[in-house]
Amino acid sequence: MILNQILDTIDIGLVILDKDFKVRYWNRWMAMHSGIAFQEIKGVSIFEFYPHLKNKKLLRNFKAVINLGNHYFFPQKLYGYLFPFRPESNFVKDINHMQQSCTMGPLRDDEKVIQYAYISVKDVTEAYIYETNLASALLTLLEKYVEKNDMPAEEAQSILDELLPTSGGEVMAKHSKPPKDKDTHAVIGDQLVDILSEIASGNR
Repeated sequence: MILNQILDTIDIGLVILDKDFKVRYWNRWMAMHSGIAFQEIKGVSIFEFYPHLKNKKLLRNFKAVINLGNHYFFPQKLYGYLFPFRPESNFVKDINHMQQSCTMGPLRDDEKVIQYAYISVKDVTEAYIYETNLASALLTLLEKYVEKNDMPAEEAQSILDELLPTSGGEVMAKHSKPPKDKDTHAVIGDQLVDILSEIASGNR
């Protein structure tokens, strides 16, 4: 009961799926943003509510999580979102879906056997908007320098790489090659994984 209360108050979405993709846990954050109550989706295949998730890449990653214990990351820059939720802020314009950074990983039982996979969902919409606006402003400024030959395109790109490693890729594309993807995402903490495992076992 206490563990459920903790996971229902954190500002992050948490989903637990069994090996058949059936939902075993769906915290309050997910229910609030999806409009789907836990009791409604509990024991039901996630694909019945989100058929777009049934794609080759996610299925392959899920299999590796269950069979090999791998962790996979779905950064906003590459995926935009996994769950098509509306942006939380009323001040968000020109964005139809919440931008998300997601993680998928294994959950083990008391015998250390993988029984479930979790998906964590973090809302990064505001950070995405801020970074996009900042990138646009830097683009305008640096392109003026490049076009006037006051700065080499490579130097401008270097500045963008340093200040905006997740947004600078296309800023100077017409002047030089885009930078490498430098996104880094940490896996969920061991303590939280243990908590999720307990809840998954309790909701079988």
